[in-house]
Amino acid sequence: MRCRADRGEPVDPEAFDATMRGAVSDAVSKQVAAGVDVVSDGETSKISYARPTSGHRLTGSRSGSPRARCQATSTNSRLQVRLAKIGDTRSTTPDLRGPIAVKDLAPLRKDIEHLKARWPAAGATEGF
Repeated sequence: MRCRADRGEPVDPEAFDATMRGAVSDAVSKQVAAGVDVVSDGETSKISYARPTSGHRLTGSRSGSPRARCQATSTNSRLQVRLAKIGDTRSTTPDLRGPIAVKDLAPLRKDIEHLKARWPAAGATEGF
């Protein structure tokens, strides 16, 4: 859903929230099942760890240059089809356009809320 937002397409906030709650629950459950005591939300609400805030949470950057694909992806049509089925998009890398500042803390608060709602019930010692 975040990919849709990055492309300027409308995203239903309630559907996004429900999807993220489920994804965090899955991520935490898998971590606990693997023996992890201190769990994370798995970065589920972010398109990538390096780009969680481009235009959504911080000011100063926006989508810029198309992200290059590795040669194996660009020459393997079966792989391209598989990636498309799981939601891979030709997203862009962020371009710095001005001073970086907090734009909106609401998405961060939602991330924290989702994690806090799940990790104790899953049996984790802590969450971050």
